[in-house]
Amino acid sequence: MDMKKMLFVVLAVLAIATTADARSRKDNEIRLKLLTSTEYGKAPLFGIVYPDAIGEQTQYMDTWTKKTHHFGVEMLRLTIPVENNIKAFTGLRMDRYEYYFRNRYTFGYDGQVYPIELTRDKWPNYKNSELRTTYWSIPAGINVRLDRKWSVEAYAFAGVLGKSVNIVRRPKDKTFNPGGLNDFQYGIGAAIMRRHLGLSFKYIPSSVFKEGVGPDTNTFSFGIILH
Repeated sequence: MDMKKMLFVVLAVLAIATTADARSRKDNEIRLKLLTSTEYGKAPLFGIVYPDAIGEQTQYMDTWTKKTHHFGVEMLRLTIPVENNIKAFTGLRMDRYEYYFRNRYTFGYDGQVYPIELTRDKWPNYKNSELRTTYWSIPAGINVRLDRKWSVEAYAFAGVLGKSVNIVRRPKDKTFNPGGLNDFQYGIGAAIMRRHLGLSFKYIPSSVFKEGVGPDTNTFSFGIILH
């Protein structure tokens, strides 16, 4: 088991352990909880617009949906009762996105984002190319308990870029903080859950790249949530 999968399992277990007891008690007061949920899913880029300023229409940012990954952890949650079975919440989230590019391209940055073709003569053992970004954000939303087993929630969020790295494999080449990336991220999310397990969805209209320096993109994340 690699470190990413191991971390996901550990955090998932911790999230369930820290909330299971709280669920069994009366939940009509303000609460602060740690490691309240973990998410894992896919996060493809879509609606990509390649501006004329880049001068390339090679579709170099197209991603493999099946190979993209989104890993999210709600580090803490502050819940405030509103009405019976309805709670407002905020907190702190960490979200990591791994975008695997469909074509043999990576990108560089010199004030503008530009494509770099990974040709067969220079990269004969090419395996894949990806961009990883990690954002820290603050959500604000509501959670509604439908009955003893089912609940739904919806929220908006905004955050800042933490770590980023551009990776090409075989031979492995990493570029940390490659430049041109959007320092801010915002979007909306929703989840439907049966007890501790459910489905999560997230739409991010803010582009991966800064306006005017790279392709305009959107991200749609979907997957499972342990809450």
